[in-house]
Amino acid sequence: MNKIKVGVVGFGRLGSIHARVYSEFDNVELVGISDINLQKLATAKATYNIKTFSNYLEFLGKVDAVSIATPTSQHYQIAKDLINGGINVLVEKPITNKLSQAKELINLARTKRVILQVGHVERFNSAYRSIENIVTNPRFIECHRLSPFPHRSLDIGVVLDIMIHDIDIILGLVKSEVKKIDAIGVPVLTAFEDIANVRLTFKNGCVCNLTASRVSDEAMRKIRIFLNDTYISLDYLNQQALLYKKEGQNIIKLPLPIEKEEPLKEEIKSFIECIKNKTPPLVSGEEAYKALSLCQGILNKIWNKKHLFNLQQRQITISSIPSNTLAKISTNNSSKKNKKIFISVGEASGDMHASQLVKYIKNKNPNIEFAGLGGKLMNEQGVKIFFDPTSFAVVGFIEVLKNILFFRKIFFNFIKLAEQEKPDLIILVDYPGFNLRLAKELKRRGFKIAYYISPQIWAWGKNRIKTIRESVDKMIVFFDFEEELYKKNGIKVEFVGHPLIEQTTPSLTKEIFFKTYDLSNDSLVICLLPGSRNSVVEKILPILLKSCEHIHKEIPQAQFFILISPTVNVAIYHHYIKKSNLPIKLIEDPNYNVLAYSDLGLLASGTATLEAAILNLPMVIVYKISFLSWLFAKFLVKIPYIGLVNVIAKKQIVPEFIQFQARPELIAKEAINIIKNKNRYRAIKEELSKIKTHLGLPGASRRAAESIIALIEGNC
Repeated sequence: MNKIKVGVVGFGRLGSIHARVYSEFDNVELVGISDINLQKLATAKATYNIKTFSNYLEFLGKVDAVSIATPTSQHYQIAKDLINGGINVLVEKPITNKLSQAKELINLARTKRVILQVGHVERFNSAYRSIENIVTNPRFIECHRLSPFPHRSLDIGVVLDIMIHDIDIILGLVKSEVKKIDAIGVPVLTAFEDIANVRLTFKNGCVCNLTASRVSDEAMRKIRIFLNDTYISLDYLNQQALLYKKEGQNIIKLPLPIEKEEPLKEEIKSFIECIKNKTPPLVSGEEAYKALSLCQGILNKIWNKKHLFNLQQRQITISSIPSNTLAKISTNNSSKKNKKIFISVGEASGDMHASQLVKYIKNKNPNIEFAGLGGKLMNEQGVKIFFDPTSFAVVGFIEVLKNILFFRKIFFNFIKLAEQEKPDLIILVDYPGFNLRLAKELKRRGFKIAYYISPQIWAWGKNRIKTIRESVDKMIVFFDFEEELYKKNGIKVEFVGHPLIEQTTPSLTKEIFFKTYDLSNDSLVICLLPGSRNSVVEKILPILLKSCEHIHKEIPQAQFFILISPTVNVAIYHHYIKKSNLPIKLIEDPNYNVLAYSDLGLLASGTATLEAAILNLPMVIVYKISFLSWLFAKFLVKIPYIGLVNVIAKKQIVPEFIQFQARPELIAKEAINIIKNKNRYRAIKEELSKIKTHLGLPGASRRAAESIIALIEGNC
């Protein structure tokens, strides 16, 4: 019998288990593993001696089935592409994070006649299997699912991350419609709910209480099911089941017979059997849709409150969580000894710089407490994140207007929290459309305010000078010309230099880099950086790919890299790459190796242009936004250039293709000219080398931290 050929997309914790299990089956051939992390691919190749791919689309035509073990936000696009290619799919739970997408995948799998199984692994737990056929008409069910902080699945909250397992089990046991949902949840370490407590009332009278936490000291996965004269206690972790039954005046305890198996192995085994026998899976897309739908109802209850992140929610009482754990994660309002700083960050670049600032402040004074708006990197430095706007970042005036009510809610909740918590200092980081308005309101309430990373008032919005003078106690700036501008306007300012000077360094030698990516010495490397927001990448990446097609016709030996941003849904890159026939690699490289060893960059306007300049990489800058947003910008922006490199140089040293000029044939023509005209290429590199003189010396984040500490202690 021919072996079933399989692949795995995502080689993280779960993906590595999927790969290991597949490799153990005699009737299965593990063909390959796909991941955007090249280090993980190297590990996979060394472990299994199989093919590895940075693009999951390379599985098309090579395998019969694929396991998808990626972040939830990527499930839809990956599953859709693979199902369209006639591949059977096992996708880890939840099926997606949107009901409409889940429904589309279900219909597509039906049309393509392939298996779509969803990884609700507790269905295959021996403890559950021992009781599923003896439970009828449960009256009350209680579930506790606790875990230490996972440092993964942080694109969803605890409801979709772990509570959904219990939701799936409950729906299978109760077999009745939900009549009422009561739910409360609280973000602790992420922007999503990290603790949730839910009460479900079903139409048949059954009541279920569910508690889930991913900030617990201990791991616990238990469920108790109460019947008319019996109750059953399951321990999923230890695969144990106990039946308690009344006999006369006594309660007897009976351990149920269990043959312990590895649940995930049983799940994958079932998937393979379904493919071989062409039978429906135990947990189909339809079953997963029911669980996702109920979870969505729970999330609506949790987040549809008057205040998006009201701190009073942190006083939630969950009896199953150890009191010492609650003490660690609750807001300690009684302590007045430690200084407290609030931070407001709205974009990925601000999250990066703010995280470094927090790290250096803590090095100087580890007792300072931090909380506010920000992203993953700030969270990793111990900042209590109320909400993460970086995942919702939008560009352009029209795009902001579309989300104005959303931002307004965040705005006033931040002010309310500041009034409750009374921080000693508030640091506003870049993001001027939001933060300058916030500065005015906070200053009216008497808060001390530092502004880190200046708004680009030298480009547009010079009327903001008045707001800054009245609202900000100190500006901390990255560029020398900004210091001069603020001093002229009577604003307290300190030029600390740019943190990128010390951060922008490659981690590999050129020889090792070329060997790692299978490049020959005569390879001409072109890197694409299409932005750090979904909306920007969707506009600019198609233009860059078309430009590269023109370049490749003229320079066939050119090799292309797309450097992905951690704040962009990776499925967006794959969606456009699959339409191109370029020799292109999609990679994640936080260590600047690609920028350092490329010959040319095609970049969206932004911080990346400065990083490229520091590494002396000639570039072409491309930018495009919606037409109405462009009209507003054209009216307001008063400088001739958009790229930071050209702004700092006060002349155009690299070409810019903005809005209507952002046409692939024009971009390609200019790029080819730069590559082939050696004199021009050298001249651009010489001008780029001068940019560093405007960025100060290494140690910018440390100097900024010292400035902040001086301000908070009243020495400045």
